[in-house]
Amino acid sequence: VEARRRAAELRRLRLESAVLIQRMERGRRGRIVARARLEEFRLNIKRWIAARDVQRVYRGHGGRKAAAKLRWNTQREIERRAATKIQSAWRACKGRYLARIAHGLAMLRMHEHS
Repeated sequence: VEARRRAAELRRLRLESAVLIQRMERGRRGRIVARARLEEFRLNIKRWIAARDVQRVYRGHGGRKAAAKLRWNTQREIERRAATKIQSAWRACKGRYLARIAHGLAMLRMHEHS
């Protein structure tokens, strides 16, 4: 009877010990998995921030490039209009000058024939 009781007590202790060891091992593995997931989460955040920064820099570069092109086109348009006005003024001045010369020549010819 005493031997059976000791054997039963020993089985109970072994079972409790096995349950305790298994529980501790599951907890250890759970902490390892949780740590790995947390590290993966942190890495994903770092990747997201890096991707956001790359996109921000790229878009900024594109915006500055577009603005520079717009400024360049605007300046070319201003210069084209200025050149057109200068050419128009020059042609008008030249036309008036040639008209004066033609008028003077006509007057000279009239005096020659009279």
